[in-house]
Amino acid sequence: MQTFNRRLLLAFLITFPLLSSCASKRDRAPERAGYVVHAYHYCEKCQSLQGGIYEKGPFRTFPGENKKDCIHEWQEISRDRFMRIATELYDVDWSKETAHFWNDELDW
Repeated sequence: MQTFNRRLLLAFLITFPLLSSCASKRDRAPERAGYVVHAYHYCEKCQSLQGGIYEKGPFRTFPGENKKDCIHEWQEISRDRFMRIATELYDVDWSKETAHFWNDELDW
């Protein structure tokens, strides 16, 4: 009986960290170099977008339908591609943005 309990405890100690590490990989933000970074990312698997100036703003995020269950494969993309994909997938009208950062039609 005591051997069974030890085996059960050992199985739990091995299995729990493995399962929790798999679950924690879902819906992770992209890795980036530095704290305040100007970058744009796209996950083709779930069609999520994140971009702008991380931690400072302006920053926009467009979650895909399966974002919560996705183990993202983030690609760093250009600002132009980010804006083009957001327009195509999420029907964003960038000309209506009030921030100069996103609306190139506004005068600086």
